[in-house]
Amino acid sequence: MKFDNMKYYNSSLAYDFERFMPKEQRDEQKGRKVIPMPRRKAKQEQKQGILARVFARAGTVLFTLSLLGMVFGNIYLRAEMTRVNAGVIAQTKALDEAANEQVRLTIELDNKTNYKNLEKRAQELGMQKCNVNQISYIQTVQNDKVVLSAGKDNLDELYGLLDAGKE
Repeated sequence: MKFDNMKYYNSSLAYDFERFMPKEQRDEQKGRKVIPMPRRKAKQEQKQGILARVFARAGTVLFTLSLLGMVFGNIYLRAEMTRVNAGVIAQTKALDEAANEQVRLTIELDNKTNYKNLEKRAQELGMQKCNVNQISYIQTVQNDKVVLSAGKDNLDELYGLLDAGKE
């Protein structure tokens, strides 16, 4: 035995029993409320759809171009960094060579000014060490000072004294 409760759904005004109706009847009632759209609006929506597709394609193209720009910009910047690093390496190498040259020149200067080298060079030029007989001491009348006048004759006398002291 089947109970038909549908007569109670439509008769009550105090409650909205439409929510509790079986699914088939709800779909039938909703289907009746559909209003067909006029053709003018469909053409207008079609134009808007075309514009939307054009803008979507333009956006895709712009996105692709910006992505390509970033990729090529990155490649360019890496190439520039490589070029600059090569310059830095070349300058560092030149600096190392200059430092090595400075060390070499410093060692060469130290060797040239070495005491033994100076003695050897002096002997090559005909110089020799002082002998005891080459040293002569001079005694003056006054022990701690010599007074000279500005005249030319006095200087000649002084040179004469010095020459006599050497013999």
